[in-house]
Amino acid sequence: MIKHIVLLQFNNESSTQEQQKCINAFLDLSTKIKEVIDFDQGANVSNEGMSHGYTHSAVMTFADAEARDRYLFHPEHLAFVETLKPLLSDAVVFDYEF
Repeated sequence: MIKHIVLLQFNNESSTQEQQKCINAFLDLSTKIKEVIDFDQGANVSNEGMSHGYTHSAVMTFADAEARDRYLFHPEHLAFVETLKPLLSDAVVFDYEF
C-alpha cells in the first residue's frame, strides 16, 4: 500500500473561495479515479508553528506504486494539476509504503 501526502501552500493572490474550490476538486478527483482507495483532506490546525506556510493537506491511499502512477498520469489528475498550479506558491508531495 502507498500513502500519497500532498501539502499545499496557497499564494496570496488566491481567494478563500478559490482555495475551497480546489479542495472540493481534490475530493471529486478521488471519486473519479478508481485507483484511489481512500482520501482525506484538511486544513492545518497545528499550534506548533512548524507548518512553514502550508495550510492544507490531502492524503490518498493506493494499493501499490503502479496504482499511484496510474493516478498521477490519469487525464483527470493532469487537468486538476493545471488548474491548481496558479493558486499555489508551493507544494510538497511525500509518498511512503506501509
